[in-house]
Amino acid sequence: MTFFDLQQSQGNAVVENKLHLNLSSRAYEVLMQDADTFRCCDFKQLDRAWENHRLPSAVVNHLLIGFLDQTPPAMRQMKQRQQEFDTLLSDQKDVLSILHNHTLDLFLALRTGWRQTRGDSYYIRLTVRAQSALLSYFEEYLLPLKIASAQDSVSVEIKILLEEYALLPDQQRELIFYNTMLKDIRNAIEQRTALFVTLHKSRRTYTLLPFRIQSDREQRYNYLVGYQISKSGDYLPKATRLTSLAQVQNCTEQNLPEKEWALLQKRLEGEIRRKDIEFLSSSESPSEIRVQLTENGEDLYRRILYRRPRYVRKLPDHIYVFHCSQFQARSYFIRFGADAKILAPQSFAREIQAYFKAALEQYLK
Repeated sequence: MTFFDLQQSQGNAVVENKLHLNLSSRAYEVLMQDADTFRCCDFKQLDRAWENHRLPSAVVNHLLIGFLDQTPPAMRQMKQRQQEFDTLLSDQKDVLSILHNHTLDLFLALRTGWRQTRGDSYYIRLTVRAQSALLSYFEEYLLPLKIASAQDSVSVEIKILLEEYALLPDQQRELIFYNTMLKDIRNAIEQRTALFVTLHKSRRTYTLLPFRIQSDREQRYNYLVGYQISKSGDYLPKATRLTSLAQVQNCTEQNLPEKEWALLQKRLEGEIRRKDIEFLSSSESPSEIRVQLTENGEDLYRRILYRRPRYVRKLPDHIYVFHCSQFQARSYFIRFGADAKILAPQSFAREIQAYFKAALEQYLK
């Protein structure tokens, strides 16, 4: 199928078209893992696809619609450079044309590299919505920049897009997969209205006043951040991983007044500074926690960044003082094993001791 075929099929009864697609092993594995992690389609369907080394069309269609709606990063940058160049005066263009052409050459080289990466072959079917997204992308970006013509293959362009997607960081790919849901969330934030949020695991639904989508300090995961509204009307700071969200729906409640919104936002920012995003939902207040590290433990502390609490001071004998919740200290230092010893509070130290004692008893059985 070519882009000319796509143009001809618009408005006709052509619903789906079977395409042959070649993908590198890296791109295939990233797509399948993301579909599993981000719950793009049915688990049984994914398991069968893994076993038979197939690529579900649902995964490709979902990804293409989200990716093209946000505009792929490489194309977005190229379009911005082109717009900047077009605004220059003619004499400025003469001076900067070499640099502009070099930028275009680098972009085309990237596309060539993604296109030539070989792998296994798959067959997919494009939905009408995915076809429409590809055609809009072609007419808005590829054609004006003279990167592709109407006779070029749609399959090749899909391959380029998926190879680029597979190279993006986890956190960026997550935003692409949740693109449709994020639109509803951002609309609620703009309107200062609440959402009904349903979670995957528990299927529990609660009311949330959303304020932002924010990643953690390590830029690994994205969180929906706001206030859970209790039945009594209290506003409780809440941060939920995007991957935990099954559904969001708009409430019919009225917009929150702007002044009240600003006060809640200021309070939320203070809570984030105090607890960090991933521990925002914990009702436990930060406290002073003392941990003794071995030399190997100190090395682990330098290397393991995820959920790492920041120490406020260091004492003799490799003792570090942290100001964080016990939940954060527990989730971080338990993986250190014998290289970290909780010293205070004593109740917390006894809790960790009981944890490792129970683990030891399992191995002694």
